[in-house]
Amino acid sequence: MSFRQHAVIEFLVKEEIPAAEIHQRLQHAYGSVSMGASSVRRWVKHFKDGNTSIEDEPRSGRPQTASTGHNKERVDEIIQDDRRVPMNTIARKLGIGHSAVQEMIESLCYRKVCAQWVPRLLTEDNEGQQKAHHLRTAAEISTRRLQCISIFGWLEQNFTRGKFSNSQNVGRNVYKEVAIMWKNKERYVD
Repeated sequence: MSFRQHAVIEFLVKEEIPAAEIHQRLQHAYGSVSMGASSVRRWVKHFKDGNTSIEDEPRSGRPQTASTGHNKERVDEIIQDDRRVPMNTIARKLGIGHSAVQEMIESLCYRKVCAQWVPRLLTEDNEGQQKAHHLRTAAEISTRRLQCISIFGWLEQNFTRGKFSNSQNVGRNVYKEVAIMWKNKERYVD
C-alpha cells in the first residue's frame, strides 16, 4: 500500500502540489491507512531533491532480528558456562531483547528444570551423567532405609524385652542409638 502512496506523492510533486494538500488527498483516497503528514513531507522532499525511487532506502541501526547465528552461539556458550544463568542476564550480556533470547533458547532445545538449563534431548554424555546421578541417589536412599530399619529393629527388640519403663526413657535411648549409628556411618563413609 505504501508503494502506491509513494507513487501518488511522486506524481503530485511533479504537478507542484504542496505537501499539505497531498496529505489531504491521500487521506481522502486511502482513509485510515493513509500516510501521516510528516511522512508525506519527507517523501515530498525526497522527490523534490531529484530522487525517483519509491522504495524506502535501507537505514542504519539495529538489525530487524537479533536471532543471528552468532547470537545463538553466544547464548549456547553462556548457558554451557553457567546452567543457572537467568534469561534476563543473557539478554543484558548480549544487548538484545528478552523475547529474542527466549526464542533462541527454545531453538537450541533447552528448558529450565530445577532452576537450571538442560537440553531437551539427552546426548550419550548427558545420559551417562543422569544415570550416575540416579545411582548415587538410589544408594543414598538404600543407606537411609537400612538405617531406619536398624533403628526400628533395635526399638522392637528393646520393647519386647521390656527395657523401657516409661516414654521418657524410650526417647533418651532412641536418641543415644541414633547418635551411635550416625558415628558409625561417618566411619564407613571415610
